[in-house]
Amino acid sequence: MTPEEYLCELASGLPGPRSARRRLLAELRDHLDDLVAAELAAGAGRAEAGERAVERLGGAAAVTAAWAAQYARPHARQRARMLALVLAVALASVLAVAQHAQGGRDRKQQPTVCATPVASPAPRAAGACASPGEPASRPS
Repeated sequence: MTPEEYLCELASGLPGPRSARRRLLAELRDHLDDLVAAELAAGAGRAEAGERAVERLGGAAAVTAAWAAQYARPHARQRARMLALVLAVALASVLAVAQHAQGGRDRKQQPTVCATPVASPAPRAAGACASPGEPASRPS
């Protein structure tokens, strides 16, 4: 297999975004070029040097599997963090709506009523209630 065929086979099976795949393929092309140059310097012919370089780099399936495993780890963590954030925002929204709805109902269902009438010598407005620390009636 020639280095070009090898890179085409790799390109068809690599997962991930296009920019990441391009960087990996460029890096592998550089490695293949270096390996071919080393084989040529050792006296191999051009075709033989290409085949040896591909053999030394490893099978396309093994490189693809290693890339997929390496690529999947950080992206799985990123997806988990994003999911946790989305769930937290959704839960906060639901709780806020529920609290708002409950607060609105409480005000309508619980009218303000004075439980303790005020008996004081000073005139107060009609329906005035005693303060929490003030006695309901004063001795005369």
